[in-house]
Amino acid sequence: MQPEVRVDVTKGRLQLLYPTAPFVPLFRKIPLLAERELGSFVPVWTPEVARQFDLPALPAAADPAEPPVAPPFLPTWPWQVAPNARISPSLSVILKARRAAGAEGGHFVTVPYPGIPTAEVDRRKWGDVTLQALPLEEALALPADSLACLDTPLAVQDQAGLVALASRVHAVLAPNGYWHFVDLMPASMPAHWVFTYFPEAWAQTRAAGWTPHKIYGILREVGFGLVLQEHAFYQPVSLAAAYALAGQRAGVLATLADDAYQKGMAQLAAAVRSQGGGTLIGSEVTLVEVAAVKDEQPRPKRRKRPFDPPAGGAGSELAEAE
Repeated sequence: MQPEVRVDVTKGRLQLLYPTAPFVPLFRKIPLLAERELGSFVPVWTPEVARQFDLPALPAAADPAEPPVAPPFLPTWPWQVAPNARISPSLSVILKARRAAGAEGGHFVTVPYPGIPTAEVDRRKWGDVTLQALPLEEALALPADSLACLDTPLAVQDQAGLVALASRVHAVLAPNGYWHFVDLMPASMPAHWVFTYFPEAWAQTRAAGWTPHKIYGILREVGFGLVLQEHAFYQPVSLAAAYALAGQRAGVLATLADDAYQKGMAQLAAAVRSQGGGTLIGSEVTLVEVAAVKDEQPRPKRRKRPFDPPAGGAGSELAEAE
């Protein structure tokens, strides 16, 4: 009955199921399953069921008026900074890795993004570091071999963007300089609510979306060594918030055909009317985090995952340059 199953082995949960043709009608009647493409099903866990899995849960996105970080997929940034934190965790890891490689201090540049905490460096401990916030194009226009680190959250977002940026970032970094970025990985989150109401968006994402393996290959070809992790979170979304997010028609929804988009909006509106805007629906979001170092090979200790987020965030190391 089950010729193919996609499993997240790190979290012990099913992601996609592909039953044989005779069982497709039966699967369509199972409430917890949503059909992504013809004969392809994903479990969409309710908040109660999701508690059984080893998947970090974010607070529900329930306020339709709250500005999203990256619509429609990411309503809120998953990593909150402790009030007394003196340094961003990712920058701390990079500084220590550079010190271990014999490189001290240097010019760090971060590209600000709305809704993402501002990068910080503890000046008392790292007095030889300069930290500057710049728009991406200004950062890339800096002299060659001048940056110790470039941090670009949500500045890539797809494979074409990575290809366009990789060589430019490599050029502006000093030897043993780091490029750190975190971006969405839609192809790794079939249980996101967007794909429930806009299944055509899933077909588009699956066909053209980037993957960790593609990221690894592109960066290695340019000359980076890298550590790459995926971070998956469960985040229920209210129907009212989902309708508001979809109404912005951003990201993948902007590229959908009008009939597919209007069909999904009509289904969301009907759900709001019948179930109430405050009803929470299941959803999962996945981000990829990359620490790429110019012309060197990072060697993190295997007993400790590098770039683990603070406050209980989770990730799995997928690729490490040796």
